[in-house]
Amino acid sequence: MKELSLALVEFASEKFGAEDPHIAILSAGGEVFSEITHAIDEQCKKNGWDSRIILTYPHDQFEAERLVREMNEKEIDAIFFLGSGDEQKALLSKAGRLQWRPFVFIPGPLIDKEILTVSAGFRDKIFLSFPRGPSDMIRASVKEYHSFAEKHKIPAQHLPVQIEAYCSAKILAEGLKRAGKDVSRERLVAVLEGLYEFETGLTPQITFGPNRRIGALGAYIALVDPEEKKVISASDWVKLQ
Repeated sequence: MKELSLALVEFASEKFGAEDPHIAILSAGGEVFSEITHAIDEQCKKNGWDSRIILTYPHDQFEAERLVREMNEKEIDAIFFLGSGDEQKALLSKAGRLQWRPFVFIPGPLIDKEILTVSAGFRDKIFLSFPRGPSDMIRASVKEYHSFAEKHKIPAQHLPVQIEAYCSAKILAEGLKRAGKDVSRERLVAVLEGLYEFETGLTPQITFGPNRRIGALGAYIALVDPEEKKVISASDWVKLQ
């Protein structure tokens, strides 16, 4: 989630260019979101964005109207939002009623289908980040996964998580194959650290290293099209350093 959020910041920095936008980081409480909020804030700071506020709220106590009015009064241009689908819907609904439509950036795993019900006024305003894109899905690999899932009676729910687990297993199998019969923990780690642009057929190319433990570091950015009620591509792979 942190990397998907940072990819949104990177994309936003290209979008705003030399501008110094007023930024709000809106986040539900909790240890996990606290770490991500801090990471977003630090990256915004590195981008030279001086006008930043952090707003947090307790779980199940989302006061959409109050938060929207506060951000509107502070002339916020863009929101990085870490909250549930219901909270996103409430926020966008209240903002629309006030005729206030900032840019909104949300990590893909946090959204649900309600994001497609926003008003047409939010056209070109809502951006999402995802760890995979259609171009990563090689047809033969998709067929291979579906055959595997059918054979082992894997539920169809939570497909993105199922694919991540499947690809992780493929990476482990490749590491064991390269390590050979005398495999050890140290040998396996060393082999995986040498993995470079490995094709899973279902994800971006995977590269590890001694100081790199995330194989595909970055995200694809998508745009919500409220008129067509669908999500469309907004960028190629946004790579993080």
